[in-house]
Amino acid sequence: MQVAAQLDMLPFSSAMTGMDGVRAQVGALVHAHAVLDKPLTNLLLGLQCMTHVAPTNEEADEALRYVQCGRDAHQQLDDVR
Repeated sequence: MQVAAQLDMLPFSSAMTGMDGVRAQVGALVHAHAVLDKPLTNLLLGLQCMTHVAPTNEEADEALRYVQCGRDAHQQLDDVR
């Protein structure tokens, strides 16, 4: 977020981090802008989201556990960092 603020770039976050993760990224972006005395209005943060499409609701429900496992693994990687 610091580099994005310095270079006026559009930073991205992932919805897989959950609302707390996205909230933390927004906070980091706001903080980085504040440290650089840049305006805090009209800040933009791109959000990456995954969509899964299945032929039936049953197949979608079955695949949901894999999506949850991926989200949990991603969160654990973030916790390690």
